[in-house]
Amino acid sequence: HILLANMANTAQVEHEISLLVNFIRSIGKQNSSTGKYETTFGDLFRSD
Repeated sequence: HILLANMANTAQVEHEISLLVNFIRSIGKQNSSTGKYETTFGDLFRSD
């Protein structure tokens, strides 16, 4: 039972991380040197 609960928790965390990554891509800017998307911590909470 514990193993299944841990697997479900891991899946939920992975889902939440993917939502966060997509949100950062939608509000952030792509760094021309690295190709990575960047935003400020404040913008994560100010965005509509």
